[in-house]
Amino acid sequence: MKKIIVTVTLSLLFFSCTNTSKVNVLKHWNTTPTRAEIIQFVEGVTNPKSDQFIPQEDRIAVFDNDGTLWSEKPLYSHFYGVFARVEERIAENPDLANKEPFKSLHQFILTKDIKSLGYFMDQLEKGEFNPIVGELMGAPFEGMSVKEYSQWNRKFFSTWKNPVKHRVINELTYLPMNELVKYLQDNGFKVYIFTADEGDFLKLFSEELYHIPAQNVFGSSIILKYKDGQLYRTAKGRYVDNWGNKAALIHQVIRKKPIFAAGNSNGDFEMLQYVDHQTKPHMSLLVHHTDAQREFKYDQHTEKVLPYAQNHHYTIVDMEKDWKVIFNQ
Repeated sequence: MKKIIVTVTLSLLFFSCTNTSKVNVLKHWNTTPTRAEIIQFVEGVTNPKSDQFIPQEDRIAVFDNDGTLWSEKPLYSHFYGVFARVEERIAENPDLANKEPFKSLHQFILTKDIKSLGYFMDQLEKGEFNPIVGELMGAPFEGMSVKEYSQWNRKFFSTWKNPVKHRVINELTYLPMNELVKYLQDNGFKVYIFTADEGDFLKLFSEELYHIPAQNVFGSSIILKYKDGQLYRTAKGRYVDNWGNKAALIHQVIRKKPIFAAGNSNGDFEMLQYVDHQTKPHMSLLVHHTDAQREFKYDQHTEKVLPYAQNHHYTIVDMEKDWKVIFNQ
């Protein structure tokens, strides 16, 4: 299996600092081997004279979102909208506070105690993932038309701020990763997002956040119901876009194996491995959360993917060392 294993020498680092074309890209990345690997990869696959050259129609990149393109702590941003909608539904119909999934979600909102979500944990242990998508992402918005769902979320997230970082949604994106997306797009890559979160939620914001069009965003989904010319949301899960399902959805959507993938957790393991298993030049990139001062420092849900990435020469982004800044200002 052919891999790109980059040995960064002092001369390469010097060249990266002095060459004008390199200085003008990834400006908010520090001059580290990680940045040099990315630039060398992109220059190789876009240079017709290079043995690493890949035609533009085959330059495909896939990104995870939560924890890869924007912050996922203390919870997925989307969940704060879900919780707000749960409280709205209970205010409209107090009986819902005694019925699942509203009962567990309401208790968690009140207590912040993860034990309150035992109802969902039981389903996780049984491997019942589609019902969780339906009850967590679908039930609070059940009965809304897709237009009403879009309007509700746009209104809520126009004022919502992350409770720890006190940032609005467009200030939670990682500026260095935004630069990487643009760098790939400027070099003929078609860029997609495959998220474990609900795809229809992220589609609302992907263009303004990342310049990635909604039609290039896919994720977990709920079943929609058609009636009288409209589509309405249900409480039934359709697809969980995580683990091996990510690789499967990438194949079903694109029908070509990407040559670049970026993720940050065990949920992205199969996607990164899928891209790594090919003879074409490729890059699997893992974002490692190492910056307690500027973002968050954690290794949760990386016990599988991180050692594998280290042993298989993936490009590992050390947020503390590799990024000059973290968040988009």
